[in-house]
Formats: sequence, structure tokens, C-alpha cells
Amino acid sequence: MKQVPGRPPVILSAGLVGYSLIMRFDETGTLAQLHTLRSSVRRASRGLP
Repeated sequence: MKQVPGRPPVILSAGLVGYSLIMRFDETGTLAQLHTLRSSVRRASRGLP
């Protein structure tokens, strides 16, 4: 696997900051949305609608 220096840590950091912010303002809603998105990804990976 080819690595791109500097990019993955920056992307991960930005994702964590965004996640932390939305969790701070609406923990219940964020967790519900995360659950929904995970379910959608699981269904799609199995070829389900």
C-alpha cells in the first residue's frame, strides 16, 4: 500500500474535531445518526437496499 505522507493524520484530526463538536452539542442525535449510517453501510455491503 502506497502511503501519502502527512495527509492521513490531517484527515483523521479533522474528522475527530468535527465528531467532538457534534457530540458536544447533540450526543443523543449524533449517536442515533451514527447508528443509522452504520446500518446503511452494512446493508449496502451485503447488497441489500
